[in-house]
Amino acid sequence: MQELPGNDPAWDHMFAFSEYLNATFPLIRQSVALERVNTHGLVYTWHGKNQSLKPTLLLAHQDVVPVQQGTEDIWEHPPFSGDFDGTYIWGRGSIDSKSSLIASIEAVEELLRVGFTPERTIILAFGFDEEISGYQGAKQIALHLIDRYGEDGIAALIDEGPGMEQKSITDSIYAVPGLAEKGYFDAEVVVHMKSGHSLLPPNDNSITVMADLVRKIKETPFEFLVDRTSPVLDAVFCLAQHDEMFPGYGRGIVEKVDKNVTIIKDHLTMIAALAPSFMPLFQTTQSQAMIHGGVKVNLIPAKTSLRINHRIVHGNTISDVKNHLEEVVKAFIAEFNGNTDVEHDMLRFNGWDQREVLNSIGLRALPGSTEPSPITPSSVDGTTPYRILQGTTKALYRDKVAVIAPMLMPGSTDSRHYGNVTKHIFRFSPGHDIGDSTDNQIKSHSHGVNERASMRGHVNGVKWYSLFIRNMDEADMD
Repeated sequence: MQELPGNDPAWDHMFAFSEYLNATFPLIRQSVALERVNTHGLVYTWHGKNQSLKPTLLLAHQDVVPVQQGTEDIWEHPPFSGDFDGTYIWGRGSIDSKSSLIASIEAVEELLRVGFTPERTIILAFGFDEEISGYQGAKQIALHLIDRYGEDGIAALIDEGPGMEQKSITDSIYAVPGLAEKGYFDAEVVVHMKSGHSLLPPNDNSITVMADLVRKIKETPFEFLVDRTSPVLDAVFCLAQHDEMFPGYGRGIVEKVDKNVTIIKDHLTMIAALAPSFMPLFQTTQSQAMIHGGVKVNLIPAKTSLRINHRIVHGNTISDVKNHLEEVVKAFIAEFNGNTDVEHDMLRFNGWDQREVLNSIGLRALPGSTEPSPITPSSVDGTTPYRILQGTTKALYRDKVAVIAPMLMPGSTDSRHYGNVTKHIFRFSPGHDIGDSTDNQIKSHSHGVNERASMRGHVNGVKWYSLFIRNMDEADMD
């Protein structure tokens, strides 16, 4: 559906959600302008009294990933029920990112109810295809906003991202707004070999070759990269400096690295022990996510394909990822062809995006790729968007949050399309139940079975958006 415009009937199921919002939030319906961008992109504009001030922009996405067929019966609550058990709201999309979407719109509804009138315009923008890269939703909304406000015409943008987490380094709760996100690249590997009847199976076929190639790819990871501008390093330095629970030996390592960032590779093992969840943030990751081969059990498969998802760390590019994968495939082919112990046809490398040929391994770049994002400024000198985010978070959670540290968003969000809309992009899901260590994207099963969202966390999200809107409204920074 990535190529289908918003007015295609395939998207018609999205109307039900916008109708729900229209019926549920009457004050927004009466007082806030709603525009539809590419049919299903929803842009709510609450016009401020001072049109010279850059607007505040809050993002979320309406769409969800599918529920894997055959897993429905192992959910504790039906995956599209929206059941509330007194603690959690259950269902696909609850934590990603419908809780944030509803929290932001609830905050505006409540501000309208109490008679708040903004100086600074507030915009809520909800795409409808984030899970397939956002080209019909977020990208079109971003172009619409640039046309209206110009490049860098928005004061600050909040999208989904890391929120409050209990890190493995200490028992402290950290707020970790994402100041950048990793790049994104999907590749397809295709092994094409002879087919035939399974009565006479060859020593190798496209499936067995692909199985060996999958192992080769897994055993050839990307190197760790350390960029001094990385928000991940800033986070580690920030925690070491400000969190009293940070281990003393870890603080010593961080101090050495801070003085000479080039030596960090010498300490990666120790850093991994301190915070294993940080390690993928220093490395381009490769996830072998989809495989397909064979059409019939008594037919030797002619073609087997593998799709790999890459999340690209700062310091790598899409070109680097393509070169790495190509080198791995070429090395595999050389090893395969050099094995004279088993009789088999010779393989050759078929290049990128070429017509498939027999006895070859080819590569294909899939749509939706993006380079690693620019890094949002994190200055707290004077009144800055980052300082307002910090202050809002501290005001709501007070001493329950030990440190607010900049972070890298490992996934991709709709914000990838907003780089020309504003320089101040924060990937931050602010609603959190401090007393619930499972209230985060991973332990709440985002994209998985039994996805859920904490109601306490959701209510805190409403409070945070309301406070952030008012703090931005009072800020003198334009």
